[in-house]
Amino acid sequence: MRNMGIIGLYGMRGVGKTTLLTKINNNFLHTPNDFDLVIWMVVSQDLKFENIQDSIGEKTGCCDDTWKDKDHLRKAEDIFRVLKSKKFALLLDDIWERVDLAKLRVPIPDRQNKSKLVFTTRSEEVCILMGAQKKIKVECLAWDRAWALFQEKVGEETLYIHPDIPKLAEIVTKVCDGLPLALITIGRAMACKKTPQEWNHAIQVLKRSASEFSGMGDEVFPLLKFSYDNLPSEKVRSCFLYCALFPEDFLIHKRRLIYCWVGEEILDEYDDITGAQNQGYDIIGTLVNACLLEGREDYVRMHDVIRDTAIWLACECGKAKENFLVHTGAHLIEAPNFETWKGAKRMSLMANQIENLVERSICPSLSTLFLTNNRLKMISEGFFQHMPSLRVLDLSENKGITHLPMGISKLKSPQYLNLSQTGIRDLPIELKALDKLKYLNLEFTSKLNMVPRNVISSFLMLRVLRMYDCGSSDDILFGGEEALVEELVCLKHLDVLTITIRCVSAFKRFFTSLNLLTCTQVLCLESFTCVSSLDKHEMSGYP
Repeated sequence: MRNMGIIGLYGMRGVGKTTLLTKINNNFLHTPNDFDLVIWMVVSQDLKFENIQDSIGEKTGCCDDTWKDKDHLRKAEDIFRVLKSKKFALLLDDIWERVDLAKLRVPIPDRQNKSKLVFTTRSEEVCILMGAQKKIKVECLAWDRAWALFQEKVGEETLYIHPDIPKLAEIVTKVCDGLPLALITIGRAMACKKTPQEWNHAIQVLKRSASEFSGMGDEVFPLLKFSYDNLPSEKVRSCFLYCALFPEDFLIHKRRLIYCWVGEEILDEYDDITGAQNQGYDIIGTLVNACLLEGREDYVRMHDVIRDTAIWLACECGKAKENFLVHTGAHLIEAPNFETWKGAKRMSLMANQIENLVERSICPSLSTLFLTNNRLKMISEGFFQHMPSLRVLDLSENKGITHLPMGISKLKSPQYLNLSQTGIRDLPIELKALDKLKYLNLEFTSKLNMVPRNVISSFLMLRVLRMYDCGSSDDILFGGEEALVEELVCLKHLDVLTITIRCVSAFKRFFTSLNLLTCTQVLCLESFTCVSSLDKHEMSGYP
């Protein structure tokens, strides 16, 4: 980095960017070097241009009795006159937007003047706007360093006062997920906890509602809230909060997330799903750049402490805990008390062992319900009766559920329905009532053997239909797959289709529909016994 003039350090709040910049500053101050001038200043979100200029003026020795009477142009000339002949290091902590060096008349650090600008920010985008030749993401601590930091804050006396505490302390450390801010805050809070019972209680509180833990709700979360508040729009903020519905350390597929946003009507209306996907990917990029999500190719992950912050924010900073009901991976064998559902707007019970949903739940505001990866066997007829606002329903990965209740027809607003990887054997005719559906996923439902006529074709608003590895024979729909294809042809708004076809005649009919050919992303031809009968000319047109 010797030849790089501008270096940006970016990462989430509390990850240690300021600590790192402080070490750089101290190194300049206490280690022999050839810099003529080292300038350190905290910029922060609300610091104005004039204040930045005055601070630089003071540290360059420009501030005399006449300084306050000068306009910003004359001040800028004074700063330039001092810095143009010096090799300087300018260290800017916590910048939220581009700092215009030209307007300040600070010479741009480059190979010729050998000066340096090192800054910290929470956004990778700011690094780009600042023209950073080197962007360094400050990551959370690896386990060894995280554990060492936590032990330091707790202290040896507490840590080894009882033989059970070290193991419990490791569990607490893992909850912090390597974030120094959380490690320090929680470590200090636990320094006076000298019994295993107190440590077990702390673990329960952190896992159940981290905002109730000492220092989290009044120190850690409010600091992280700054990044949330600085997001460019309410739409982006809503998309960010939605990510907290998924379990800890869950790799969220980007398209799955975007389709949920579409179902919730968070995104804008577009003529086709591609427009919505593009907007969704743009929002994901914004959240990744702000270090509020971690991007991994087709997936994103939310840091555990960021996720806890999002849940806290979704519940109006802890004041309305019923807004988001999130009990993921909690080993529940029964659904939470249905009285707590009444005020819920979004709810996630993913990754539990719930088998039955038998009570009627009155949820006038519930718009998303995630029941993915449970052990569901039965949903009562009246379960969906009082959910007038439900738009997103995910029942995927429940192999034990074989039938949907006829009462599902009581839902008035669903736009997203995911039944993939379930044991569903038939779709009820009542499903026709869900005429606002935009997304339907029936993939990997190998036991599905009956879809009533005119059910699929009734979803006239459908944008995405996933039927790859759906059913096990060509008579999944009364009349066979050819009749199913005829229904697919009726879906004029369909943009994405995945499908398995097991019948030559159905494939031939499929091949005559330009719309189906255009929107198909995955086509699996399975168990064909007379593929040779297909005309070569017909096959050549398939994209």
